Amino acid sequence: MTKPSRKAIIIGAGIAGPVTGILLKKAGIDAQVFEAWPYSAGIGGGLQIAPNGMHVLAEIGLAEDMIRSGSIAESFDFHSQSGARIGSINRNMKARFGQPAVNMRRATLNEAIINKAWCENVELAFEKRLVRIEDRADQPVIAHFADGTSAEPAAEATAMLALPMLALPVLAVPKNSAVTQATAAGRGCSRKVTSVISPSVPCDPQKSLPMS
Repeated sequence: MTKPSRKAIIIGAGIAGPVTGILLKKAGIDAQVFEAWPYSAGIGGGLQIAPNGMHVLAEIGLAEDMIRSGSIAESFDFHSQSGARIGSINRNMKARFGQPAVNMRRATLNEAIINKAWCENVELAFEKRLVRIEDRADQPVIAHFADGTSAEPAAEATAMLALPMLALPVLAVPKNSAVTQATAAGRGCSRKVTSVISPSVPCDPQKSLPMS
C-alpha cells in the first residue's frame, strides 16, 4: 500500500517561512510557500543571528555562508555617555553554545534562504495575499488569497499542521495549486518556482541565472 503524499502550505516568505519549508522537505514533506508581496532583493536593514538561530542555519547548510557574509559578534559591550566601558556580556559564544552570533544585512540572509529553498525544490508563490482561512469541521483548512485562488489539502492527505512562529501564522497540508509553475535549472540543483513574478535568484550564489 502506497503512503499518502504529504504537502504543507506556509504563509509568509520572510525568514521563518522558507526555512520551515526546507526543514519539512528534509523530513519528507513537500512544501509550498505563499508570500503577499512581490519578490524584491536588497530590502531591510541589519540584524544579528543568535547562536540558536545559527544552529538552525547550520541544519539547512547555510551557517558557514552567513558567517562569511557577515561579521561575528565577539561580545556585547556597554559604554557610558562619556565613552567609558561599563561592562561586557555574551563573550565566547561559539565555545559556549556551539555557534557564534553573527551580524549581517537582512537582505543577505533572506536572499540566501530563498535561494536555498528553491534549490531544495520548495515551491514559492509571490503576490499571494492571504485574506481568509476556512476552517472546516473534520477537514483540513483552506487558505483563500486576494486574487481569488486558494490552497487546500489533497483528498488523500489527513494531516494538518500549525506553527506559531514569527511571520509564519499558518501551515497546512494542501492539494494542487492553481498558480502557474515555472522551472529553471541551476548549477548543482534544480529550482521549482511557483510564482506570479519569477525572481532571478540562482542556486549557485556565484552565478546569476535568469528565469525563463
